[in-house]
Amino acid sequence: MKKLILTTLCILFIVTLGSTAKAVPDNPANWHWSLQTDDETRDDDGSLSPPVDTGWPKYEYEWQLTHIEGDDPWPALEAVDTIWVDIWDWLLDDEKSGEDFYDGSLPFSDELVLHIEHPEITADFLASVDANGYGTISIANITFGQVEYEGNYYGVTGARFQGDVTITGVPEPAIVALLGLGCLVLLHRRRK
Repeated sequence: MKKLILTTLCILFIVTLGSTAKAVPDNPANWHWSLQTDDETRDDDGSLSPPVDTGWPKYEYEWQLTHIEGDDPWPALEAVDTIWVDIWDWLLDDEKSGEDFYDGSLPFSDELVLHIEHPEITADFLASVDANGYGTISIANITFGQVEYEGNYYGVTGARFQGDVTITGVPEPAIVALLGLGCLVLLHRRRK
């Protein structure tokens, strides 16, 4: 019975101290962004909110491009300054979504999220988060080629993309491991 009580107290101790160290937020930052550039210059969409919880040693992010079909498509390339050509079908699957980690604390600036390279367009998508947890998604390092539309080729004069990103703070696994080790030491001492 004493062993059961001690084990229960140890578990409560881990849960209590682990939750005060820093718990993963119930609602990570979910951002929708849209970028449009009418030439080969950088475009930014920020300040994205709600802010991500600050103070984590590591951040995990997941992103995906979103697609709108029809007369006003996204993602799309602009030709002849008025025609938007839907490019969703020629993007590769790993260019439509992905996930990664940022190993460090806030702020961070211009982390490469996605690089696309096609004859029609080459571009980098960059993520930044300021010290208060607000984000920015950017398109940069853009070069335009030509796009086919109704059997003719036109020089690309613009591009637009939109998507969603979720960013979550990740707790340090060492904190939980140290709490567990402390409980094992207590249990071992108790047996002696």
